Amino acid sequence: MKTLLKASILCIFFISACNNETEGCRDVLATNYDSDADTDCNNCCTYAVSVMDEADVFVGSYVFEFDKVDTCIDNGVTTVANFQGDYSITISKIDTNTVLLTNIHNQGEDLQASVNGTNIIFSDTSFGDDPAVSIEGDGNINGNDDLLLDFTITTPDCTIVYDGIARK
Repeated sequence: MKTLLKASILCIFFISACNNETEGCRDVLATNYDSDADTDCNNCCTYAVSVMDEADVFVGSYVFEFDKVDTCIDNGVTTVANFQGDYSITISKIDTNTVLLTNIHNQGEDLQASVNGTNIIFSDTSFGDDPAVSIEGDGNINGNDDLLLDFTITTPDCTIVYDGIARK
């Protein structure tokens, strides 16, 4: 009987020693993936956190609905004209905190803008490759992904003020 008991204990010891499974994360998409793991651990896998750059919030195509006031001086006579309308704007990412606004004045012009959180700021002293034309403005994204924009274009004869909302 003692021999049978000793043999059983030895057999269990050898079987358990041979069955030494490694537990670990077996999900290849996890940052702690363990290719040597034999069995999956329960909820031990970790994953990279996706971090959006501030510029990513602004990327997209928008329809800019605006109110515009043109104040121009021609031969000493000041005229003021009010307009409403809409046109398309596209915003693409240049880097973490810089975007490119395309068609900002509905004439195909491109303009770089700085991004800080949900705010956007732009300024160009030679807008549309004309050193006599400048643009300055800012805006912000609200909770509905709408971009509120205000900007002023200044030419030698006119000041054009835009105020509007760009919707994705």
